[in-house]
Amino acid sequence: MVHGSLLALFIYWGWDTCLAVNEETENPTTTPGRGAVISAFVLVAIYVSVALLVMMYATVGTEGIGLGNEANQSDVFLAMKDVVLGPWGWLIVVAVLASVLSSTQTTILPTARGTLSMGVHGALPPKFGEVHARNQTRDSPPR
Repeated sequence: MVHGSLLALFIYWGWDTCLAVNEETENPTTTPGRGAVISAFVLVAIYVSVALLVMMYATVGTEGIGLGNEANQSDVFLAMKDVVLGPWGWLIVVAVLASVLSSTQTTILPTARGTLSMGVHGALPPKFGEVHARNQTRDSPPR
């Protein structure tokens, strides 16, 4: 249950950012929702395709790179990287690290947007709602 919940959270984490910047879209009433639904379907298609391709290539056997092998159950991509990409196998590790970093960055944007909105609407001190006139960023406190 915990692994499934974490997987669902990780899948959701990346595309929710498009909903946090809906004020900047051409049609804020429909574009963010449409973008969220389309990106969710694209992500599900990518995840299902990769899962099917991995099962087709590695098989479910208990030897070698098979998915039934207990040595591969914690990280199947690490077990397959050298077999699939040869000397370029390190690219899979870099891709996973880039994915983790981008998910971390998507955490920052909604928090900053929420803080700005709460400052504008009075839920936080007004200083949090100020925007720098030239840079269009949140004003930093005076030094």
